[in-house]
Amino acid sequence: MIRLLPVYPLFGDGGTRLQPVYVADVAEAVSRLIDGRTHKGSSIFEFGGPRIYTYKELLREIARQLDTHVKLMPVPFAVWDALAGVAELLPAAPITRSQIDLMRQDNVAAIDAPGLKELDVEPRDIDEVIRAIEQRRGAGSHSSP
Repeated sequence: MIRLLPVYPLFGDGGTRLQPVYVADVAEAVSRLIDGRTHKGSSIFEFGGPRIYTYKELLREIARQLDTHVKLMPVPFAVWDALAGVAELLPAAPITRSQIDLMRQDNVAAIDAPGLKELDVEPRDIDEVIRAIEQRRGAGSHSSP
């Protein structure tokens, strides 16, 4: 979407803090938990990537990795609520009020909670993940007739 849209809308001012984690890192951690390689005394784990971003920083970092420019436009949460309210009337809502609510609050792993490190999983940084996605995308487009 960052490549396609001339202006990219932000949730609020883009200040919500996020800690994106690669799905394969989470899958590896869950696999280790299922195999019984758990951190003794812990039943709850919080998985987060190696870096915390604001939503605005995350979008800028993704644009930088894709070598594209992005113009970010703050959109108040009240506007998002109204859009989601209308969208929820559609058969396949592109955005819901629950998703808007999730973007109102920070989503980062607790510092004192066990996570990937305790399961010996090294979280991949977003630049590595984007490169991998782009390589797969490029390979897929070359294999099509």
